[in-house]
Amino acid sequence: MRLAHPNLHRRKFFQDRRIDPEAPDRQVDGGVEGDILWLLPDGKEMTQQEWNAGWVRCIGLLLNGRTLDDVNAVGEPILDSSFLLLFNPHHEPIRFTLPKPRPGMVWRLLIDTRVPAVDPAHKNRFRRFFPMIERSLSVFQEVSF
Repeated sequence: MRLAHPNLHRRKFFQDRRIDPEAPDRQVDGGVEGDILWLLPDGKEMTQQEWNAGWVRCIGLLLNGRTLDDVNAVGEPILDSSFLLLFNPHHEPIRFTLPKPRPGMVWRLLIDTRVPAVDPAHKNRFRRFFPMIERSLSVFQEVSF
């Protein structure tokens, strides 16, 4: 999976770029988007204060596939899917609020450490929350319906 997606094996993985919650956004199709979005379990973006707080136990990470800052052999920008990684290293279960995908897209669960294998056709079209067991990891890919 990592080798199939440039977003998961960037040549310059945020080299010399800030990745904290106050990092500047990047220009994408006339708008601005962040490279990385750090999320709390309630689905809200982390603040700089929360980023440095010792009490944060669970975290979400959205890797934007539209800000790879790389080009292919003919100079065209490389684009990829966006990925959402949810981490729960805490000793209790947690319910994550999933961020809204872009219009026409859904989150597809790829990896969930609570099950040996995930059904590849599984899409979380209408799911707003994702329950995580203690000490677990889940990975989602943003895909079209």
